[in-house]
Amino acid sequence: MLAKSWVKVEGGWRDPEQLRLQEERVQAIAEAGRKAESPAGILVIRTGRAPLIGAEPPDALPLSDPLFQGEGCYAEARAQDKEGWQRHHDRYIELLRRSYREHCIGWDALLTRSSVRILCGTCRPRAPYCNRRILAEVLVAVAAHHGLRAHYEAEE
Repeated sequence: MLAKSWVKVEGGWRDPEQLRLQEERVQAIAEAGRKAESPAGILVIRTGRAPLIGAEPPDALPLSDPLFQGEGCYAEARAQDKEGWQRHHDRYIELLRRSYREHCIGWDALLTRSSVRILCGTCRPRAPYCNRRILAEVLVAVAAHHGLRAHYEAEE
């Protein structure tokens, strides 16, 4: 059996095949960004309350999606004060980072959309503490990391 050759990169050693696949992903995302449906080529991010009854909008992205750890949002209940909110915020950011590392293809698919509406069925509308706001900020940062443009419009 032949030993696998590894390549030294910043932060350690990587499998060259994984590096090639990662580069292909980055190129595919960039190409999708150039072909985005939105006239300006910008991913438009909105947040809002999930409908209690009826169909979700076509660009809906519920917080209960397994991509975002599927735990829904209980931020409002956990954030009794600024310190509680900060602890929750930091914890959720770490969950999203882990999700990005483990499910990069799902995150990449989000970046190819022209719009996304992050929905939460737990917190009240325009709640000051909600994971939908954290996720919107993270999506903007991930898009920028890939050289794409994203804009968080606001809570609906």
